[in-house]
Amino acid sequence: MKLGTRLTSLLRVDSPLIVLQILLLAFTRLWQRPMYTDDAYIHYRNALNWINGMGLVFNPGEWVLATTSPVYAIILAILHSITRLDFPLLAMLFNFLADVGILLFCLLWLRRANVPLLFSHAIVVILAVEPQRMIYSSTGMELTFFILMIFLIIESIHRNRWFAGGLLLGCLGWIRPEGAVVWVAVAVSLAAERRGQQLAKCFAVALTVAASFCLALYVTYGSFIPQSLQTKLVASWYHVLAGLCHVYFFINLGDLTPFFPLTHFLATWGTIGDK
Repeated sequence: MKLGTRLTSLLRVDSPLIVLQILLLAFTRLWQRPMYTDDAYIHYRNALNWINGMGLVFNPGEWVLATTSPVYAIILAILHSITRLDFPLLAMLFNFLADVGILLFCLLWLRRANVPLLFSHAIVVILAVEPQRMIYSSTGMELTFFILMIFLIIESIHRNRWFAGGLLLGCLGWIRPEGAVVWVAVAVSLAAERRGQQLAKCFAVALTVAASFCLALYVTYGSFIPQSLQTKLVASWYHVLAGLCHVYFFINLGDLTPFFPLTHFLATWGTIGDK
């Protein structure tokens, strides 16, 4: 059955509960007092400079790859040029729509697994109110978009759409560096299912796209590694905690697990000043 047909069926059966789920997302993502993070403004400034013809840079004239998510920054730039919305509001709305997409995919997959209706929605609520996801989404970070891209890759591979899966996989590392973890997961999964032909086709496309990104970034900036990651590689303060950081990263598979053992729940939302 086609994806559109399945989604239509899902909306027809679950529509009242889905409306409530979307209202919950709107409340936790859109209707709280604004929260800000400096990392998001790195994306915004790169996007604004790109729109104004100064390149995808933080400081005009300094050709440094300052954002770890050039794909996200370019998408925000394009949307801003169309809507003229302020970047914080634009990113918050974009992430809300991505969260709706994640919601629909979760419900669709739980239905495939024959999970009872109410249990499915309970699971989705738990995932939706995970603190880190709420904060990253409402503050304009790229995590929500990154997770939606992973879901699209999984669905593409499930439907044997190897070209689409490879295309998205090739872009993933330039949405978040944790994309490398997903490359390994996709390769292991396809190999375990003995889908070697699809693995080869998917990764041929992914490698072509990734190599094109690397070449374009290297020609533009002299490196395809974002400046922040380069700094961490040589900073003594980072090396002291590197072991713990790496353990934490692999326990959580980046930022992909629904709960973070070292994350504390924020009882209320508000500005950074309130915290």
